[in-house]
Amino acid sequence: MKKTVFYLYICLLFCASCQKKDLQLNEVSIDETCLSASDVIIQSNANLLSPESDAYGINSFQIVGDCLCLDIVFGGGCVEHSFVLYANENIDSSSNFPTRKISLHHNNNEDNCSAQLNETVVYNLSPIQLENFGQIYLLIEGITDTLVYKYNRQSISQQQ
Repeated sequence: MKKTVFYLYICLLFCASCQKKDLQLNEVSIDETCLSASDVIIQSNANLLSPESDAYGINSFQIVGDCLCLDIVFGGGCVEHSFVLYANENIDSSSNFPTRKISLHHNNNEDNCSAQLNETVVYNLSPIQLENFGQIYLLIEGITDTLVYKYNRQSISQQQ
């Protein structure tokens, strides 16, 4: 009995040491979050769906202005993880508005901890804006819904 209690105590200590502070989107204003957002990276079709991504899930998502906010869940907690959002350079123009495929890649940096972590990652979508359109459809791997990214065409000329 004492051994069982001891092992439970050790397991609890280990799990507690693998906890990571969650970044909640509601703790930080959207404006501040978008200012520090990473840009989406445009890749060729061959490089978009890489098998090198570690496991993650998407709990929720929203587009706020030019930013895509993803609330994700993943396992780990002992080392820093990184997330990169890739957009396919090829555009599907078969519908009324152009469509781009997007993929989030997760690198767990060989984190062997198994705590369930939630994090909000934010990406600047401005690099995928198209000059002749005011919106683009986004097909994000892991999300069944098509997202509509609407933007001001005047902001494109300001970027160039």
